[in-house]
Amino acid sequence: MVSAFDGYALYAVSLVAVVALGALVVARTAMRRVEAPASDPPTATRRNVALTTVLAVVLTTAVVLTYVEVLIFQDYGVHLYEFDVLGILTTAALRRDLGIQPTEVARVVTAALALFGAELLLFAVAHRLARWRGGTLARACAASLVIAVPGGFLLFRTGEAAIITERAEFAGALPLGASLLWRSTTRPYIAVEPRLGPGGYPVLAAGGAAPRLARKRNIVFFVADGLRGDMIRPALTPNLLDFAARADVIRSAQHFSTGHVSESGVFGLLYGVDGQAFHSFLQARVAAYPLEVLKRNGYHTLLLASSRLNPYPSDQLISVFDEVAYPATDDEAVSALARYVTARRADGKPYFVFVFFYTPHYPFTSAKAAFRRLPPRGAATKSNYMNDVLQADDYFRQAFEVVRGDYDAARTVVLATSDHGEEIRDHGTFGHASATFWNEKIEVPFLLGLPGVKLAPLVRTPALTSHVDLWPTLFDYLGAEPRVDPHRYSDGRSLLAAPTGAPRALVTGRFFPYADRPSVLVDGSRKYWFRVSGIGPGDRLCAEISRVTDLDDRPVAVDLSTISLAAIPAFDSLQATFWRFIQPVVARTPRSIRAGCRS
Repeated sequence: MVSAFDGYALYAVSLVAVVALGALVVARTAMRRVEAPASDPPTATRRNVALTTVLAVVLTTAVVLTYVEVLIFQDYGVHLYEFDVLGILTTAALRRDLGIQPTEVARVVTAALALFGAELLLFAVAHRLARWRGGTLARACAASLVIAVPGGFLLFRTGEAAIITERAEFAGALPLGASLLWRSTTRPYIAVEPRLGPGGYPVLAAGGAAPRLARKRNIVFFVADGLRGDMIRPALTPNLLDFAARADVIRSAQHFSTGHVSESGVFGLLYGVDGQAFHSFLQARVAAYPLEVLKRNGYHTLLLASSRLNPYPSDQLISVFDEVAYPATDDEAVSALARYVTARRADGKPYFVFVFFYTPHYPFTSAKAAFRRLPPRGAATKSNYMNDVLQADDYFRQAFEVVRGDYDAARTVVLATSDHGEEIRDHGTFGHASATFWNEKIEVPFLLGLPGVKLAPLVRTPALTSHVDLWPTLFDYLGAEPRVDPHRYSDGRSLLAAPTGAPRALVTGRFFPYADRPSVLVDGSRKYWFRVSGIGPGDRLCAEISRVTDLDDRPVAVDLSTISLAAIPAFDSLQATFWRFIQPVVARTPRSIRAGCRS
């Protein structure tokens, strides 16, 4: 992978440089034809100085934007040119979420000024050297750039061919890769649209009937941004574990988010649907059925978020709520929660509140002095993250104290979970935006308190669950009448009902299938990392498995070239349900994708 990236960098930079030099030659030739024969030397000198300064500014800006590109791709999994960069840089909360700190801004500005000065000096030296021996050195440099284009491309193709398990992720990470490599665009990869109404995702018509909830309990979601499942341990999360020990709390042995980024994980929590529907649902502004049912039953809904949700491809995740508040800090979020609960107690309205805490999100600077129990070892290290986990656990304690009386009186449901995890060099990389599916990135805590019910031991500790199991469970607990089959509005199952088949969890790469991203399918014993290469007859997915591990991410010895998807029950289930709430748009899907499964 390193040689492939080096080859791409050499190829891309050389190609851009050759094109730029060609443009300069053309421009210079045109200027010579139109300017006066006897040019004023001082004027020509001033013009050259101005052009040199402009070129230095352009190159310095390119370097700074490259730095921003790295930050954006690390945290969001998309490239700078695919994103509202201006919106990020002008919004304090988004700069904080991205990890752009004032000290970093100062360092970048200082480095940019130094780089600008160095480039001016380099241009002055290059101007003199260009005259050496009649321009021999300049012609040699230009020739080297021309040779570097095919040389870098050959190095890239050789290195890429050796990448077996993460080729799609690697290709997606290359800046301007689709354009510079003359490959088909990854936007859209498989065009899909929502399948709504009868036979698809339910839509409640204005004034139409909705299931009635026999028990209108308040609902509080405590969601800590980036809290890994393996961090739930006595030394770090005593308050969460105290809550988990209650007899009326479901604690999953292994719980997976529906995505590896915030928007995808929150989508699963609000819609109860796997991630393949994310992009099309939000683009078409499909209402979240669970929240619509709550509203029809008199609930007031609130998003209380000190960690922002990016409005891509629309702000639909925010629009599904009656009210949205953005406290500047998690301390303010707890205070706002207390005020909101007090107001609802006064007016007697049942409520659903989604409290999205910033802690322990990168750059892991949220922990107060009392929770900095592990020594810091750098700006982005696991010890700093674990200190933030301690702080997040205390925020749960504070939030739970706000509703403890109502919980003990069986008036309020409490969920503690996360949108995704965080990889901190556990497998060589950092962050959560790249489409890889190690447990550190996608396994999150799941503690669902259902007060007033007696849970059987197997119900209290399910082996494998997903975000999509949440609403079927809640609607069973709330006594929805008539009971709606979970498969009619969700990809999950009720944890209160007897299982009807083997559990599974699907975690999709961000924007899949709109973008060419890999995914992972989890059954009771294995994780199958795969990507979809096409659509076969009957809209059957053509899946290529790139890695098989056990549930602890240990490699399973299988021959990937001979593995049969038909022999894996989880894939049969996926094929049967993948198109439940979406459908392919043939006219907008590349023909190569519709050509069927590869042999």
